[in-house]
Amino acid sequence: KIWIGKNLNDTLAFHFTGNGFVVGGECRMTNGPGHETSNDKYATVEVFIDGKLSETVKLPVNPITRRHEICWNYQLPEKKHEVELRLIHPDPEIECFLSEFMYYSHMAAK
Repeated sequence: KIWIGKNLNDTLAFHFTGNGFVVGGECRMTNGPGHETSNDKYATVEVFIDGKLSETVKLPVNPITRRHEICWNYQLPEKKHEVELRLIHPDPEIECFLSEFMYYSHMAAK
């Protein structure tokens, strides 16, 4: 597990050797809690794995519908990978906080 602890402002890439990963985090309003429950705003993030678009994720700020994992994929071949996140059409009222990057492998840790 690797702590990120920052907002996605445009693009961010991760490199790892393994067969799966999870990026933890959430999207929230920049003006703080209490403004999110009745809000239908969301951030859009494109997820690229090894240079290919894997998915486009809509990340609501509403805590009822919010995702606490930005993205994940557990079915990759065991090898070196690059995961790139691209924030599409940033909104100054929304921050996309990335908490951690976790990756998985069948190989024993050295």
